[in-house]
Amino acid sequence: MNYRAEIIRVMVEDDVLAPPVDIYEAGDSLVIEMDLPGMGLEDIRIRVSSGCLVIEGEKKETDLAERPRYICMERSFKSFRRAIQFPVPVEEKGGKAAYRDGVLTVRFPKKQKIATGEVEIDIER
Repeated sequence: MNYRAEIIRVMVEDDVLAPPVDIYEAGDSLVIEMDLPGMGLEDIRIRVSSGCLVIEGEKKETDLAERPRYICMERSFKSFRRAIQFPVPVEEKGGKAAYRDGVLTVRFPKKQKIATGEVEIDIER
């Protein structure tokens, strides 16, 4: 299923990046992966707000005193922010995140489905 067009809200402001994400279901979990190469853990903030996962931070430049004279500079050093509405119900307090090899992975357990159908209820006498 492609959630991108209907469910994912991207918050982009002037001078703010929106890194690409992959969102998928893996068993009983919803998984969000975001490429954030060259970031430090202290530069990334993850939170849940109003049913959305918000990932934001800033990729900082090296110290200007140590900065070389660039001939070509395609990598950017800016703030970023993504707000992703959960495409399925999740246990928001059960979220866990890992950052390895430049990839941030956030995993949430999906809420157990509510039983559907008919249930008979006994009447006490």
